[in-house]
Amino acid sequence: MKTIAFLSVKGGVGKTTLTVNTAHMLAEIVKGSDRVLILDLDAQASASLYVLGHENLRKFESSGVSMYDALR
Repeated sequence: MKTIAFLSVKGGVGKTTLTVNTAHMLAEIVKGSDRVLILDLDAQASASLYVLGHENLRKFESSGVSMYDALR
């Protein structure tokens, strides 16, 4: 398994945009989005919003499940 990380302590530098677009490109290369995982650990959850959409993100947040729970 290969890992790519985009991180910066400064906000507004394009981490989410770069992450979502890179994941999309990789999913096309490996012939399926089920082979690419985005972990959005930012408090704003912008990447999660891109992937899940508003309604599904709200359902996830209201379920009481943390990112730790989802990864376990």
